[in-house]
Amino acid sequence: MKTSTLPSNFFLADETETGFSIALTAAGGDAIFTQAPAVVDGENVITYQLNGGTGEATFNVTVTPVSSNYKAGTYDLKIQAYDKTNVSNRIVFESGSAVYTGSGIKYEKATIAGHSSGMRYTYAPDVATGATLDAAGLPLTVGTYTVTATYSDASSYGYKTATFTITKATPAGTPAYTKIETSGKTLADTKLTVGTIRPAGTIAWDLPLTTVLKDGKEYAWTFTPTDTHNYTTLTGKLIPYVDDGTDYIPGVIDGNSGSFNFHDVSRFDYFYDAVKWAAENGIASGTGRYNFFPGRCLHACADRHLPLACSRFPDAQISHMRVHGCGLPRLLLQRSSLGS
Repeated sequence: MKTSTLPSNFFLADETETGFSIALTAAGGDAIFTQAPAVVDGENVITYQLNGGTGEATFNVTVTPVSSNYKAGTYDLKIQAYDKTNVSNRIVFESGSAVYTGSGIKYEKATIAGHSSGMRYTYAPDVATGATLDAAGLPLTVGTYTVTATYSDASSYGYKTATFTITKATPAGTPAYTKIETSGKTLADTKLTVGTIRPAGTIAWDLPLTTVLKDGKEYAWTFTPTDTHNYTTLTGKLIPYVDDGTDYIPGVIDGNSGSFNFHDVSRFDYFYDAVKWAAENGIASGTGRYNFFPGRCLHACADRHLPLACSRFPDAQISHMRVHGCGLPRLLLQRSSLGS
């Protein structure tokens, strides 16, 4: 006879066991009894006697608690008779866990005498934890499962159970946002999106969208997956606004008085001094924030000065461009703001 003690958290808080009754119903199987299983009146004990044959029989056991706080439960009872040696105590099967993958997960790590052959596995989900099986009967979703490993060979049999837990997966990927380069902007201006983060879900700044951005400050965000049962939330921080104090070269658009910056030429670029000199001396000016028009006619004095300004460009290429009526050779810059 095997007995077990109920776990301490089996009953509701502040409530102790108030008793229960059991009922037994035969569900089928082999004729292996001289005395069929029956409940002893008033004792909640099931007794039976085998007839010496082999086989198995299954029964339904209904447990009805006296307390109205609990529902009755029905459980399967399987009685097996073997003409073999029970080697259950030799089976090693430790509990384990895995991270949710979206597909059924096998947990087959039982061994006997160091070997795993001859084992069969069945899985029972604890539905209260959200555990479910896939179509093949394998653990699928986050939750707790009871795994039974059954061993059998010509002369012995045995079984051992273990607890298998599937834990939540962590979303992966990087959010997307608009980098801010000017002061006075708010988190709303960053246009935060999920970017490459998967699975599906939503993302938001932890602070209100009306928060005014501070230079170089980190702001926290939270990604919430649609499938919160199988995935954790993902958090992180971004610095959406950085003003590094970089000086940019001033220029003019087509010679007009409206000024702008060459935004892709900074004082940290190796060609900064050369381009700055060319811009300050009217040798080179852009046609927009990020481009330069090398096909425009330049004054002939550029023949002397622009090559000097370009001498720091190792990848400059020789080309020709018209210079106020002459076909003189010119160095045509092929990079940064002065590239075509």
